[in-house]
Amino acid sequence: MAGSRKPGSTCSYTNPVEIVDGTTCLAPSPLPGPLGVDSPLSVGRGSLQAVARMSHQQKMAEAIRRAYVRGLISDEVMRQLPSVEQLVIGIVVAGGVLAGLAVAAGAVASTGVGAVLEGIAAVIVLALAAVGIISSAKQVIAGIQMLMKFYAATETATTYAELDDAGRNFATGLAEVGVGTVMMILSVLGARQGVKMGKGAIDKWNASKATPEKPVPPSRREPEEPQPPKTRAQYRQDPRFKELSKDPQTGKQNLKSEKEAEAILEAEDQYPAIKNFRRPDLKKGEPNLEFKTDNGWVEVKTPEPGPYRPLAQQARDIADKAKGYDPDVTILLDLNKLPAADRPGFLNMLKDSGCDMSKILTLPR
Repeated sequence: MAGSRKPGSTCSYTNPVEIVDGTTCLAPSPLPGPLGVDSPLSVGRGSLQAVARMSHQQKMAEAIRRAYVRGLISDEVMRQLPSVEQLVIGIVVAGGVLAGLAVAAGAVASTGVGAVLEGIAAVIVLALAAVGIISSAKQVIAGIQMLMKFYAATETATTYAELDDAGRNFATGLAEVGVGTVMMILSVLGARQGVKMGKGAIDKWNASKATPEKPVPPSRREPEEPQPPKTRAQYRQDPRFKELSKDPQTGKQNLKSEKEAEAILEAEDQYPAIKNFRRPDLKKGEPNLEFKTDNGWVEVKTPEPGPYRPLAQQARDIADKAKGYDPDVTILLDLNKLPAADRPGFLNMLKDSGCDMSKILTLPR
């Protein structure tokens, strides 16, 4: 018969025969072909020589596929994983890294190798926590050991029965450890390829996760509401207010000096350059200006509407004074007493009066 096998005993262990489920066939039908050669069905399905000729990556891929076909790995888990080829590449890379660290499949935490495992596990636990997957170091170590056992078992496998055992153990370990943990192990150990695969797998894991065993409400941080600006009364509660509100000429408080203190405290909240301010010490020869800061001097000007001095006149007076100040003097223009609609117009009047607007800081900013 075409495609027949050479004479010899039949062994279901070394040469298993697989029949596709759902048919009534009790034995595979041989394919047409020349006599005296291995049947393509036999080579592809169950010959000892077929497994022995496979590369290590092919053995791992075949073991995973066979475990899936037998229902040991569910469709849901397979959807969470990358392709079988990508998964195998990740295991090969991770296996090489662990082999280089002398991490064997049976390594335990009480050995020096176990210390290496614990160090790797600590990194992976933190990486998992960053993407919302809660895992323990013990669980991660179990995942590493499972991968190493699968790596070693498939490397030495020479029969499909041995591949089936490796695939069964892989499927069991995958279910116990979790897809997210396994893929993060590959991600951390697998350099660039592992990182890409791990990220994609974890994204799939999060997207496909339907009903967790123990529902945990997501940690949502509500956006912080913007804080309302302080009132002038609040600035008066500042412990520095009393000293700042003293007139440097008299050493006492008055209405004008108190308004200046309120203004400089408000400016501190709005302008980073306004810091470490104080009143000048006239006895030491410092100029009679309002405040000394780390970046120079500050003069406070407070325009306000009134029947005696129009705003246009006030703008001209401020501009004239600004022209006489040294370059290190900044004018803090307190516009809080002007209606909001009048503030742009006042600034235009100030500019038209020849004021250097680069020296002007406004309140509110």
